[in-house]
Amino acid sequence: MKIGIVGGGIVGLTTAYYLLKNGHEVAIFEKHGDVSQQASFGNGGQLSYSYIQPFASRAILKQAIESFFTNLPYAIDRATLIKNASWVHSYVRSCNDRSFYQTAERLHELCVLSESGFAEICRDIPNIQIQKNGKVVLYSSAASFNGNDRWMAFLDKNGIETRKIERKKLKNIDPCLDRVEREYHGGLYTPNDAYIDPVDFSKKLLNYLTVKYQSEFKILFNSQSKLLIKNGVTIGISAAAVNYNFDSVVVCAGLEASKMEIGCNIIPIRGYSLTYSIDNRQSGVSITDYSKRCLLSNAGDSIRATAGADFVGLNDRVPPDKWHELENFAKKIHPHVSNIAPTKWVGFRPLTPSSFPIITKAEKTEGLYINSGHGGLGVTLSVGSARYLVNLIGR
Repeated sequence: MKIGIVGGGIVGLTTAYYLLKNGHEVAIFEKHGDVSQQASFGNGGQLSYSYIQPFASRAILKQAIESFFTNLPYAIDRATLIKNASWVHSYVRSCNDRSFYQTAERLHELCVLSESGFAEICRDIPNIQIQKNGKVVLYSSAASFNGNDRWMAFLDKNGIETRKIERKKLKNIDPCLDRVEREYHGGLYTPNDAYIDPVDFSKKLLNYLTVKYQSEFKILFNSQSKLLIKNGVTIGISAAAVNYNFDSVVVCAGLEASKMEIGCNIIPIRGYSLTYSIDNRQSGVSITDYSKRCLLSNAGDSIRATAGADFVGLNDRVPPDKWHELENFAKKIHPHVSNIAPTKWVGFRPLTPSSFPIITKAEKTEGLYINSGHGGLGVTLSVGSARYLVNLIGR
């Protein structure tokens, strides 16, 4: 089949990879001038196969309610909540233990597909670098550190290796944690989690597809796309005043999917990061502060501090105090970045109420498929959701 893909981020590219392997012809329509320029561009680059807690949870709902008055750890705009009342209602309904663990099970299934899928892609493209240094989630209170028994049981049941690390042993995971030992009661260490540069990965994957599938694949940049639907059947994509006919179309457009009137209940969640370029060092474990919702990724040649799950619509103006808090977090654990001017990034993650992405065949439109709404797990779930979607399409 001839298949068009809307969106040239990491989800669109991995979807193209598996469609091409299944014998289809593929064209990607990307509105920017390069790949992975939106949610993937400055994010934490985590392959969090083990850290799969859905954002729809009682704990995060409690934090969100508190943030409504304090603006920490999340920024929440009242007008945005009102505008997205239907989404908020569905989200609150998902914040119960039953839904949480059901979604976690489904996310784990996608992670299993992703982990083996990334390994498959790396066999095809050996110069892709995945740094498997693990991840540690730090807990500042005894209650949060000791209140993980049910979650630990869930991880154990699914064969996910997790180690509970007491405060004084944190430095054994990474020596840099010796500096902050007194601030935390302990952490959960997941050794199988990894880091990948999503932009570098996307560009190498694009180059591979372009060379290997010269007659079956193309990508059109700077292409603002519109779906062509006639009598309930998707017939193609319109871009730059040109109509392109396809047998099927896959929407991998993140937030753009919510604007296409195809039934995607997705809203933007603001995230932001600071990237410090450093002399090549040994890459290290990724570090998350559970209460502050901050992440540090150590790629060896850079340190990236990432934060934010802000309900502010498309407002990209991050308050100075939030930048300051993120900068302090990075310098506290990696003081060698103190004299380095970081590169700032602000982006928007596409989040569904349940925290599970929309990977499906459109109900009311023939020939239309959706692979969008991955929230903060876009990199982790990209390959797994691509494999799942391609199985729906078939050969």
